[in-house]
Amino acid sequence: MRPTPYARRWLLLLLAVTFLFIHRHQWAVDLSRSGDDASYLSHALTVGLDFDLDYSNEPGHPYATVFADPARPDRPVPRHFFGAGVMAAPFVAAFSAIDRLTGHPVIADHRQYRHSWSFFGFSVAVHVYFFAAITLLWRAARLAGAPFGPLAVTALCLSSGVAFYVLSRMRMTHGFEFFAFAGCVHAGAGLWRSLAEGRRVAAWIAWGVFGSTLAIAIRLNNLQVMALPALTLLLLALARRAPAIGRTAAAALAALATAPVGLLALLPMHFALYGAALPDIKAMHGTHGGGVPMPTSLEGAQTFIATLAELLHHTGYVVWGGEFGLLFTNPLAVIGLILAAAVAVHGGGGALLRLTTVLLLLLYALTGLAVTLMWKNTGHSYGWRYLLPLFPLGFVGLCAWWPTAAALPRRVVTAVLSGLGVVAVVAMLLFGKSPGLSYEWRMSRLGVETQTAPDFLPNLAREAFTGAPWSVATKDGIIGYANKATTQHPPVVGLWLALLFALWMGWGVWVTHQRK
Repeated sequence: MRPTPYARRWLLLLLAVTFLFIHRHQWAVDLSRSGDDASYLSHALTVGLDFDLDYSNEPGHPYATVFADPARPDRPVPRHFFGAGVMAAPFVAAFSAIDRLTGHPVIADHRQYRHSWSFFGFSVAVHVYFFAAITLLWRAARLAGAPFGPLAVTALCLSSGVAFYVLSRMRMTHGFEFFAFAGCVHAGAGLWRSLAEGRRVAAWIAWGVFGSTLAIAIRLNNLQVMALPALTLLLLALARRAPAIGRTAAAALAALATAPVGLLALLPMHFALYGAALPDIKAMHGTHGGGVPMPTSLEGAQTFIATLAELLHHTGYVVWGGEFGLLFTNPLAVIGLILAAAVAVHGGGGALLRLTTVLLLLLYALTGLAVTLMWKNTGHSYGWRYLLPLFPLGFVGLCAWWPTAAALPRRVVTAVLSGLGVVAVVAMLLFGKSPGLSYEWRMSRLGVETQTAPDFLPNLAREAFTGAPWSVATKDGIIGYANKATTQHPPVVGLWLALLFALWMGWGVWVTHQRK
């Protein structure tokens, strides 16, 4: 089934309007003072250009930390995990061919990455993975029997906040994480459909293991994502009352049991970089930033749990508070989670299966919340970043609940998600475009001195209806590029933007011509 011409036009318009806000300065930006971005770029450049793990000529070197490797105690490695960089490396390698032909200095000294095609390769990578993620989620919805077309899925994804890291801060991990999460959802939906049709499920289980392993390689605190394929299967089975409980339970158990096997594939990289099977997070980052330190003893574990329990009263602030409240910056993470809980409690699959699903839901959601509360800040950059794994679970909850819900509740959920989605997209586009919509250094609501924006949403409600932040946003985007094309940007930047626009429109045209 193809989307209607109406849906195709709106999808292409949505893509074009969003693309207008892509940050025009990103290919010239100096990342040397940004530990996160420089780390991920360092991984991509050393793998994509030199095909090794020698970081001595990487942009992240001044900000690298020395991990306690007994064999090589002075060997620098980036502070952040390697997954995003390794995923971007093939694109960096492909575009570096132009740098090699033109003799660009980035080939010999990776710290001279600005205005290089290799640097642009990282940008292309995150766009490709973002669109691949949307496609996987759309296909997962079709496997689950949910009537969501590419326009609806794209709108939901844009309202998650992850597009900020595609349009404005491409050297972060979240576009890559989004792909890994989508792979897990797709695997779980495929598991359910294969069981319902009596087909083999081994390939879907392997796909889920791959997706969760990627997510952990990108960010270690994504451990709960190992449960996402099984949770997707269980929620769909409870909502549809099929297939048989025994086969569903066996497949879910197999997905959970095999998920940790993927971690073995990460061990060679861990030992090569850090000299340990599991790197010490404090040693990597040098500090906990005022957060709750990880326990090293039984007594410490008790204190750790007690401290987190005390911090749980901040959950409401995280969900609907003025500082990037999830309900307003990633609404499906909240609404979809509620729908998932409703399916888990009221689904038709036996009490034991429902109880297991409820416990997995709690474990999944509370793991991300615990990380957020432990670090006592949003994660900086934009939004509650450590809670991004809630979005794919919310998407599953929506897909599981929708086909069996009555017309009126569906209309209510559609209206709520549409309204909050508009707020979320506006919040993402205007973040950082005025002092009131930016971070400042002060005491956070969670009790640590850090970058925080406690009044972001109240300020957004006022400033979104003025021209000032929109003017800055458009000047930072394509309109600003067009205005400064002859005075500030080298011609190649226009070519890069044109290539990315072709990627956006090409993906939009392709996805709207797919048949069911």
